[in-house]
Amino acid sequence: MLEFSLVFLIVFYSLAPGLAKIFDAPAFFMFGYVGFLSYSFIAGKFTLSSKFERKKVALVLFIVVYSIFLFVMQEVQNSYGRSNINALFVFITPLFVLLLVNKSFASGFARHFHIVGLLHLALAFLIYDGFGFTPLLPEISAALRDGAMANRMSSVSGSLAFGPLMAIGFVLSFSKWWFDRNPVFGFISVLYFVGLLLSFQRSALVAIVLWLAYLFGRDFIYGVFRKKLIFILAIFILTLVWLPDQVSQFSMKRIDSIFLAFSKEGALGERLGSYSNSLANFSKFPWGVGLGSVGQLSTADSASDVLKVYDTDYGRIISELGFLGVFLIMSIYFYNFRAIIRSRYSVDKIVRVGVFLIWAVVSVGSNILEFYFVNSIILLVVFSTSVKSQCFKSIKSCSL
Repeated sequence: MLEFSLVFLIVFYSLAPGLAKIFDAPAFFMFGYVGFLSYSFIAGKFTLSSKFERKKVALVLFIVVYSIFLFVMQEVQNSYGRSNINALFVFITPLFVLLLVNKSFASGFARHFHIVGLLHLALAFLIYDGFGFTPLLPEISAALRDGAMANRMSSVSGSLAFGPLMAIGFVLSFSKWWFDRNPVFGFISVLYFVGLLLSFQRSALVAIVLWLAYLFGRDFIYGVFRKKLIFILAIFILTLVWLPDQVSQFSMKRIDSIFLAFSKEGALGERLGSYSNSLANFSKFPWGVGLGSVGQLSTADSASDVLKVYDTDYGRIISELGFLGVFLIMSIYFYNFRAIIRSRYSVDKIVRVGVFLIWAVVSVGSNILEFYFVNSIILLVVFSTSVKSQCFKSIKSCSL
């Protein structure tokens, strides 16, 4: 019964954006937060048993208090920023959950993730119109796909959130297949890869390519290259062959834009405006303009004094949180580099590398930490798993 309750809560949290669209009721977002916090209180446990945990708690509380302070000050003074309550909750909810994360929470969450990930993949196929078929329940499908670009697969929050979700699912399932050769996880990883490719999320795809290069490169260096590359190439080629011409051509166009990164039509060239806007905001408001002032969650009445930053999470975080945003980004890099270097080669280590790469690369071109539900997964992995690096002091007892 407890396991069913946990699954229900995490599934409800992930589907809340879709329910809000179908019933035109934004309150579902708040119910989703309540569900996720309930899940965390049941599955997690607050602890200050290690030095790392105490530092993590201090960092999280400081970020949360500062974010709320910016929000209150700007609302009271009606000053240059214009935070909004939705952006505040999207950001601080997973931070609060970090306070409750322990090892059993992490393993249970990874297990429940596949239920959520595969559910969203199945839903995405049901509402996808790129194959030329009329989606089931057209009215509901249209509501769920609201805001999704043509030919790009999505579930309830658009392709920009769906792509990283599929990428994380691929990392979790492929990691198990990589070590255990379990054909079930191999098949699941194929499904996730198809979903990722059909989302046409370029940065998430680049992150996966870099992660696979790390895995195969390490095998090659240590002389244990086991022809796994054939499996990946077969997935990619067969997927492209199987896609309808219209979708396949769009897919190749998106891939081409990666290699033409700095051209006007390239993946980075399209975002030069966001990069320059974030630098301008930071130079003018070094202490930040408040969550929800410049990114995807900014509202129509957001401040005119600040410039929009829609397409890079690094720039958005620095614009909205100022020096604290810089510190937060540096902390994520520091904790994860240290954890990766100090931990032994294992499933948990390559999962950490994969999810960290997804965050690091996708943040170049998308505001991933604004994506409801996906941002929780990212923050849980890039911060909570870092605590396991402490076991390097006693490698024999380390369960990484």
